[in-house]
Amino acid sequence: MSNPGVPAKPLGLFGDELSAWGVALAALVAGALLTAALAMATQTFFKQQLRQRFELLASERYSRIVERFEEQELRLDGLRRFITYSSEVTPYAFDGYARPLLHRTQAYSWAPRVASGQRSAFEQRSSALLAGCDARPLFPDPVSPGGEP
Repeated sequence: MSNPGVPAKPLGLFGDELSAWGVALAALVAGALLTAALAMATQTFFKQQLRQRFELLASERYSRIVERFEEQELRLDGLRRFITYSSEVTPYAFDGYARPLLHRTQAYSWAPRVASGQRSAFEQRSSALLAGCDARPLFPDPVSPGGEP
């Protein structure tokens, strides 16, 4: 039976001082483990939030780029129709049509289509207007020298 005058030892064979240190050490370890778990959970949450913000910004940027490409495609299609359905396109007419299309665009350039029989006359006319102007074929022939047939 237990003796009513002797206090019970909580950890059995160890003394009171040692049992107090053991409880304090157990509380310290438990607190450190909980703190580490909370820090890891916070870091995981932060990374997830950062990834979500990045994906949102990337998605917005992608949709703006797609929208700009679609607008540019519409402008270029209109320019193609203008050139296709015109009997003759002069630099002045091209500039008059293309200048309003330059919204968010660097430049459009005009180059006339010249048949091979008219090439020498065109080169003489253009060299009189512009120094160093030369005519090059649109699709050069890789076999013949100079790209001419």
